[in-house]
Amino acid sequence: MVQGKQAKVITPHQERAVLELLNHTRNAARDRAMCLLSLKAGLQVKEIVALTWNMITKAPVKPRPSGRGYKGVGPKGQEWS
Repeated sequence: MVQGKQAKVITPHQERAVLELLNHTRNAARDRAMCLLSLKAGLQVKEIVALTWNMITKAPVKPRPSGRGYKGVGPKGQEWS
């Protein structure tokens, strides 16, 4: 692996702007999904295009966080406590 410069990180404002622009593309859902895979999961383009449906649907599910004082929102807006 080639050592190079530090990867640039976009601000939350820039992220929202990019996602808003992608809402107006021909394949908006696909484009947003690929962008989010890169931004949130840190995947590179070659890793995104190599994904198969089984990799996504058969991926292990992480258990929901638990513990004292944890409060989150689950499916359909249900609160976890």
